[in-house]
Amino acid sequence: MTVGTYVRNSFSLALRLMTAALAAIAAPPSRVTAQQPAECVPARTALVLSGGGARGFAHIGVFRVLDSLGVRPDLIVGTSIGAITGALYASGYTGREIDSLIRTLPIEEIIRLYEPRPPAVLAKFPALAVWENHGRGFQLQSGAVREGEFSAHLSALMLRGNLIARGDFSRLPIPLSVVATDLTTRRAVTITSGDLARAVRASAAIPLLFAPVEFDGQMLVDGGIADNTPIRSARTLGAERVIVSMLPRPQADYTRLDDPIQAAMALGPMLFVDDTSGMGPNDVRIINPTVDVQWFDFSPVAIDSIVAAGAATARRALAGACVRPLSAGTSRFEPTVPSQVRELTVAGQNPIERAALRTSLGLRAGGPLNQDSLRSRLISLGKSAALRALWLTPTGGDSAVDLDVQTVRAGRQVMIVGLAYDNDMGGRLWGGLADRRLLGLSVEGAVAADVGKYRRELRGILRQQVAFTGRAFPIYGAISLLDEDVRVFRDSVEFDPARVDEFTIGGGVQPRLGELWTLDLRAEFRAWSEPGRRNGPTALGLHVDATRSSFSRRAVLTFEGLLNTDYHRVALELAAPLTVRRFEVAPSVRVGWGERLPAHQTFAFGGTDGFAGFIIGERRGDHEAVVSLSLARAIVGPVYGRAEVMAGAVGSGRRFLDGRTTNGITYLGQRVAGGRIGAEVRTPALDIRLEQGFNDRGRTQAFIRIGRWY
Repeated sequence: MTVGTYVRNSFSLALRLMTAALAAIAAPPSRVTAQQPAECVPARTALVLSGGGARGFAHIGVFRVLDSLGVRPDLIVGTSIGAITGALYASGYTGREIDSLIRTLPIEEIIRLYEPRPPAVLAKFPALAVWENHGRGFQLQSGAVREGEFSAHLSALMLRGNLIARGDFSRLPIPLSVVATDLTTRRAVTITSGDLARAVRASAAIPLLFAPVEFDGQMLVDGGIADNTPIRSARTLGAERVIVSMLPRPQADYTRLDDPIQAAMALGPMLFVDDTSGMGPNDVRIINPTVDVQWFDFSPVAIDSIVAAGAATARRALAGACVRPLSAGTSRFEPTVPSQVRELTVAGQNPIERAALRTSLGLRAGGPLNQDSLRSRLISLGKSAALRALWLTPTGGDSAVDLDVQTVRAGRQVMIVGLAYDNDMGGRLWGGLADRRLLGLSVEGAVAADVGKYRRELRGILRQQVAFTGRAFPIYGAISLLDEDVRVFRDSVEFDPARVDEFTIGGGVQPRLGELWTLDLRAEFRAWSEPGRRNGPTALGLHVDATRSSFSRRAVLTFEGLLNTDYHRVALELAAPLTVRRFEVAPSVRVGWGERLPAHQTFAFGGTDGFAGFIIGERRGDHEAVVSLSLARAIVGPVYGRAEVMAGAVGSGRRFLDGRTTNGITYLGQRVAGGRIGAEVRTPALDIRLEQGFNDRGRTQAFIRIGRWY
């Protein structure tokens, strides 16, 4: 080679390199994609999502990474929480959208320590235990999970995908398969059709926490029992390559096996099957760092951490991996969501019941279908203690959908029992028996008895859900017989009680106002006898009770108004419980006013808890005002330290908190301040309070309470 030739070749090579560099600089930045090995070829790729409770939020981090890489699986196969999150991803939601949607679920309120739930017809009576009869004798109700609310929230969460699929999960933007376990054979069942929410609910039916789900004649439970990491199911469905998001499980707290949740966790290693033997060299294994995550830790801090960890792990696992699905160039599409109801079939044993359900759902044949409205109505229906689930079961075409609404009812007969003890008021026992389908109709009927040292009551109730003016609400009738000994004191000395006998009969409506308000409006007739009044007074009037609860179900406002032809009574209680650092702070206000009140309707100072330093019921009047502030903080395990300060007064007469002396009573209108300090033990069965009370009148009185007084 001559020198001239060498120079010309060198100059040409340099020119080509400069041209390539300038082209690279001028080119627009490309989207970040997974680095594909040179030999990586497209293959039918399944995204496999394991089960594992709250640890499953790691799947959301995986979705977000797949979205950023532009990887769209050909198929999703999920078990339990993997089925829940996978169904949302398959429905066309992005990882970011699923993150937001999942956080709207009040999971910590749905899954909790044992808390029995009485039927609506006996809701007045707090239950220590509830037994239900599903046709095979009475069985103790599982109180760890509010099944009706969980199923309702799932139906609301899956609504978009359910309407898109219309009974066929292959119609979803990403075809979906849900894995459950046949309770009879313990074999994996792959569900690809039917009601989407029902399929997901079956896949997540953790033993001991959730009841099995009947699906196409099979009784199904959590898919993790047969195949918690459903790689085999994905292969059976034709997957040539799998991306597996795994959730290593934590250890259970073996010191708390009395908690059904902890018991279920302890059984996890024995029950759930994680088989990864079907993985090949071209498959991607994402092992999320979830060993330290508890199954049911759904706190916002935990969710943030789990999602972030899932994203970081997925990013590392997918870097350089072969992840070219057959759908690799296919962008996400906006599927058609039906906006009309063509046909509507509603389960029910009589026209009244069916009409009430249709009205509760806000649906009619030939009418519009508003997703937001239907979601809200499904969640509201989930609060009914009579329903364990409601499935829409959609089928039909693209623009109009047919709905075959199916319900799963709670046990027909329900028996409850409750008890409490107070050192001032003595022991108290109550119980009731309810039939949710009295005489084979959709009428709830119940009888209940409450027996205590100073008060005895027998009560009967009938309740029916009806549709009226575009809304569904219960109407009811009730009758009660009351025998009460009203305690009488003079300067802290107790005399013989004033005995009152009362008969009440009435009826009314109990509509819900939004998510948090409940209303009870009834007309009633009362007849009673009491010392000092002859001929047995009677009264006809109206009675109103209104309650507003917080999202944690604690009552924060209660109002009672009683207006009849003999006397008037109004009571209001307002509380604002909150948490400040590690302290539970609960300020509250009680105000009551009445006119010409019978002895048993007068206001006992401080209500059912009484006033610090006094015996419960020692001071009574036609008016009452009490303000209080309590602080509680966990000390060890279920033991809390507790302190409370309060101030208030009772009065009588026309003016509020009038201080006039009546029949030798000198405390009317007298302002009192006091407080209590002690401990509280909170257990799944009974709460126990042990406190010492004192006030500025020089009085002290122990407060000992076991159970809930109402």
